Amino acid sequence: MRRIVAGLTVLCLFVAGCGLLPEGDGPLRDSGRAPTWRARLHVGPPDEGHATGATADSVIVRLGRSVVALDRRTGRERWTYEATEEDVDDSRVTVAVAGDVVAVSGRSARDDIWLRVLDGTSGRALWVHRAKAGDVTVLRDAVYTTDCATACVVARRDLRTGKARWTRREPSSTEIVAPGLAARVGRSEARALEARQGGPYVLMRHGDGRDPQDRVTVLAAGTGRRLARARYTGWTTLATSRTLVVGEPVDQRDQDPACRYALRAWDVRQGTPRWRGEVSTHVSRRDDKPGCSGLFADDAYALGIAPDTLLATTADGRPQAYDLAAGRTRWSAKAPGVPIDAGGRIVLVRDGPLRGPIRALDLATGEQLWQGPTPRDTEARTVVLGGDVLVWYTGELKDHSAWRVLVLNAADGRRRWAARSGSGFLTGAGDGWFTTTPAQGVPDGFQDVLFYAVSS
Repeated sequence: MRRIVAGLTVLCLFVAGCGLLPEGDGPLRDSGRAPTWRARLHVGPPDEGHATGATADSVIVRLGRSVVALDRRTGRERWTYEATEEDVDDSRVTVAVAGDVVAVSGRSARDDIWLRVLDGTSGRALWVHRAKAGDVTVLRDAVYTTDCATACVVARRDLRTGKARWTRREPSSTEIVAPGLAARVGRSEARALEARQGGPYVLMRHGDGRDPQDRVTVLAAGTGRRLARARYTGWTTLATSRTLVVGEPVDQRDQDPACRYALRAWDVRQGTPRWRGEVSTHVSRRDDKPGCSGLFADDAYALGIAPDTLLATTADGRPQAYDLAAGRTRWSAKAPGVPIDAGGRIVLVRDGPLRGPIRALDLATGEQLWQGPTPRDTEARTVVLGGDVLVWYTGELKDHSAWRVLVLNAADGRRRWAARSGSGFLTGAGDGWFTTTPAQGVPDGFQDVLFYAVSS
């Protein structure tokens, strides 16, 4: 049983230079801002899948098969939920935080799926769903369940009640996916528990893209009515307010040095052809090794800003913003680089996905606004939070510090403050906050969560 250890929860209020950390924490005692609070959790096997999210009043911590809610102001425990080994045929449950609810789901060894939706404040179960086969998709405005014991029944359900707003019967192998762009690539550790944005449409996929008959269909989120339809290639599918966009590599052998992607668009409601286009992705290749990046791979986020700004590169390796509604380039930057993150009014780029200084471009024009730090290691991560940019890195910068988060001003790149060196992995971030977990100085069998309030 994972539990919070009494007496170690709240270390200090949010005061720069707070010195209330306990003795023996080693690297946490150097210069840098102390956390708002620190909670110590007991961790039992399997010790995998640490990540955090947040509701308005709680910090949600996933620890393998367990979920712990901590008071967002003090770090005190609110509630704990733990899935049984029979329910989870994996090392961790899937958690999605959507508004004031926490959706916990998993798949058993028998391939049954289950979903338990909890109140974020009390941990009380609001509703439960189980099916012999199928899938669950949690968005910020609804839950979509697909029950496929025989034929598939797709339903849109209310977040707090589970009531089905509409249902439709579909052939087997059906999945509902979010249609939009995201401000990061892949399931970033910093936002691993954050439910994806909903909207007027969702996408329904049949098959995995290997059969010529596999299809992707736009559904009106409010009614479930079928709209545009296209062949599903197994690669990118996106829906803007005007278009359904399907993309796939120009060279599927993965030998194209420009990593070009062909895009086709149809009217999102009528299904009539709109435009054809082409963009490139990480020209420098991931880790400078052969093969293109997974920017447009199946089940990965396409980097951009909703509803229709896709961030990619030109064939010669310069960042570009591509209009998915109109099928044309809005701007292309002057200098080479790879977009790595976006948010608010800026696009972050580096020389390669994991190398070079962090630079900020104006989202509207592509002009460079500032150049920030150059992490020496390949594990650096970024998160854009409104007026702030977080930079997490494990290696050293010029100040010889490591394992910490820098908070930069998003407008000019100036360093606002830094967490203490040695504060550990960046395990969660959201509007006004981030959390880390120390890589050392914590007794075996425990996990510390360090919470930092961010204020511009």
